[in-house]
Amino acid sequence: MRIKRKIIRLHRWLGIGATIFWLCQAITGLVLVFHWEIDDALLPGPHNAPDWASIEAVTERLAPAGSETSISSIWTSASGSDRFDIYLDGPQGSSTIRIDGEGTILREQADGERIANGAWIGTLVSVHHNFLAGDLGGWIVGVSGILLISNLGLGVVQAWPRRRNWRRALLPQRTGPKAARRYAWHRAIGFWGAIPALFSVAVGTLLALESGTAQLLGVQPLETPLAYSESQGSVGMAAATQIALAAFPDSQVSGIGVPPSRFILN
Repeated sequence: MRIKRKIIRLHRWLGIGATIFWLCQAITGLVLVFHWEIDDALLPGPHNAPDWASIEAVTERLAPAGSETSISSIWTSASGSDRFDIYLDGPQGSSTIRIDGEGTILREQADGERIANGAWIGTLVSVHHNFLAGDLGGWIVGVSGILLISNLGLGVVQAWPRRRNWRRALLPQRTGPKAARRYAWHRAIGFWGAIPALFSVAVGTLLALESGTAQLLGVQPLETPLAYSESQGSVGMAAATQIALAAFPDSQVSGIGVPPSRFILN
């Protein structure tokens, strides 16, 4: 009983101390799950099927050959394959250009924007990932996830029924003092939600510590050879995309990396 009282006290103070932090993580996490769809739905403009030649023409216009401006990558938006984000790096800074499938520019969002041009969604995502504090913030979020897992575990230990009276633990009582009924509801909700909560928090913690986990496990990126030979000469973005789609006919382009000498497609 003395150990259980200590567990109850530790569980309570850990919960109180981190409540604001965890609530912020939960609220921003709700947005994070659907942030691509929310951003796409709030942005007016057409949804046109991709015309790779037109998209290539836009990239060449945004980053002309020989200029100091370059494109680091292109990614599809939440709409699937009819809107794209072009990540542009130039002497005046970086920006993200949203275009439709025919290359029409729908929005330009400069790096560093926090609210305007749909940047508020990215700000909420950054708050969730690292509290706008870079790698240090990511580690803080990861450690807080470990703390939350331990607190959930302490709660389960605290609520574990004596003599295996699981009916009373899982179905809150409706009679008796108000304080006892509130505790019964708290324990029942905690038990029913413990498994999905532990799973969700554990997965989120691993995502927050993604790079460290990958290094620890020795994960290496995979490269898939395409049906293209360097002896065929240089290849543009549109041709590279068509080569990839021909090699994997049931696939869909999700992102295009743009190194100086060749294209990498996902």
